[in-house]
Amino acid sequence: MGYRARVYLACYLAIFVCVFAGAAGNPASGAIIIDHNCIDLSAIPSNWIDAAQDLIKLHYGHTSHGSQLVTGLQRIENDDRSFAVAMSTYHLPEVDGALCMYHPNNNPSQYYANTQGILDSNRRINYSMFGWCCQAAESDWEAILNEYLDRMQAFEAANPDVTFIYMTGNAQATGEAGYNRYRFNERIRQFCRDNNKVLFDFGDLDCWFDGEQHTYEYGDIMIPSEHPHFHGSEAGHTTFESCEQKGRAVWWMVARLAGWSPGPGQSPYIRLAANGSPDSLTVGCDEPVSVAVSMGDAGYATPAYELWIAADTPFGWFSFVYPTGWEAGLAPTFDFAEDGMVDVDNYPVFEGCLGAPGDYTFYAALDTALDDAPADIDLWDYVAVHSAMQ
Repeated sequence: MGYRARVYLACYLAIFVCVFAGAAGNPASGAIIIDHNCIDLSAIPSNWIDAAQDLIKLHYGHTSHGSQLVTGLQRIENDDRSFAVAMSTYHLPEVDGALCMYHPNNNPSQYYANTQGILDSNRRINYSMFGWCCQAAESDWEAILNEYLDRMQAFEAANPDVTFIYMTGNAQATGEAGYNRYRFNERIRQFCRDNNKVLFDFGDLDCWFDGEQHTYEYGDIMIPSEHPHFHGSEAGHTTFESCEQKGRAVWWMVARLAGWSPGPGQSPYIRLAANGSPDSLTVGCDEPVSVAVSMGDAGYATPAYELWIAADTPFGWFSFVYPTGWEAGLAPTFDFAEDGMVDVDNYPVFEGCLGAPGDYTFYAALDTALDDAPADIDLWDYVAVHSAMQ
């Protein structure tokens, strides 16, 4: 890749900073589905837990079943303080280093009536969702569903800076009621896939335990239902284990919303690692550091993307430009349309000592607009390295 004109460099730098700082308000394109495949906390790099705690301000109206998420988050925090939460049923907490949630007890009518006022008086809220009780299993489930979809889309139109998270109903009902719930949930899933929404699939999480899905037969249909392992009344009409499974899924969700893209085997991703780790680290000024980037899913290795790799350093911004290396300012690393294909698998972009003390934050991103400006970021990752005097 040759040298590119930098006439609008100052504007590009501002765009770059704003894009990353505002990523929590703009999830990556495509639907984000949070289900039983999204419960492994060890898969989430700690820097994305930190990012979620900094960026995500959540409004969550819920019924008694919906309180399972709250209980799960509390139990996870009790076990590991790095998953700190600050939650209130009366207001949005303001606690640094914690996932902040305002979670009033609501039925659907209360959520529809109160949400706009809550958003108007809490401008920091950037996500909102509602958790069902057993409404999905009722005989008039279609009318309930249609009102829900209409109301959520009206909220979206009125609040463009807030992302509304959709949710399926619990999977406890069986028989005809369970069939109603099954159709209700399937309709929501299809709507979210078709319209690139964020979905917390409560019903799916109910049905799976230890890699096994529980079902029952209704006519000639096998319908997923709550796994017997979760039959209990410890909290929110279920077991503590079921609550914790949903709490883990919440952490996966907020990390995704903060900008994390899961690793191999889960979805398209871009990943940065420093000394082999995706987590932030501290090194001595004269200690060697190796920063490498990896990309997954062939769908992203196409002429429709620019790859950006940049570093925010004590001396300003620098860009890694393939194949020549680092240069001052901001420029695309690689343009698949212009430069062809490259193997982006643990590709080293920096190897050496940082030298001067300070904070060095490395960014990698895929941009869908081939215009030499990082204004349409689709996937991104970062890793921070603190260089300390020895």
